[in-house]
Amino acid sequence: MSVNRIKSFGIAWSLCVFSSSQVQAVRFDVQGRLEYITAVDVISIENIRSTTLNSWHHGLNPKSYWTESMEILYKSHPQSKELKFEANKYFVQLLSDISIGSIDPETLSSDIKIASKAFISPKQLMALIAANGQQADLVLESLAPQNPLYLALRVAMIRLYPACKDNTWVSLSRFKNVLRIGVRDPAVLDIKRRFSFWVIEWHQQTILLMRRL
Repeated sequence: MSVNRIKSFGIAWSLCVFSSSQVQAVRFDVQGRLEYITAVDVISIENIRSTTLNSWHHGLNPKSYWTESMEILYKSHPQSKELKFEANKYFVQLLSDISIGSIDPETLSSDIKIASKAFISPKQLMALIAANGQQADLVLESLAPQNPLYLALRVAMIRLYPACKDNTWVSLSRFKNVLRIGVRDPAVLDIKRRFSFWVIEWHQQTILLMRRL
């Protein structure tokens, strides 16, 4: 999936969770940040890496939390203290973005009446990590929103992201003609393919639901 697709999805995503990977939102001081970094240090670098690379499940860009330079260092010196510190720092950022959103709603338009949320304390994070067996993915899931809109968008994202990679979700070419009933255009076929993609998905989900009844 291209960065542009991630950004466009993030616009819709931010309406329910305010999670855009382009704006940093951990709202605490430097000393507080160090306490959080220390709290996540018990999680292995391998676990942090795998969880971070799968953050696209939540509509976030993994490259914002696991950079190319980090990946290069991981492949050459996976036990590097410098790498672990960077990984911890970015993982704290990821947890914050998932939990409270990366956009402070109080800095947005005055038309948006949503109060800022506070991230959990370092002690609470330590307890959460312990309760989840020091598993980064479980910690992340426990902090993620559980409202129906978020969950629905997440299901769509998990389905759409791979489809963009393998071109099942086809790119639309520029229309040669104004589209009206009866007008022929090469782009119409691609539009139909996109519609069929969601029809197939809806059909599959319906079958799964009926089997559970």
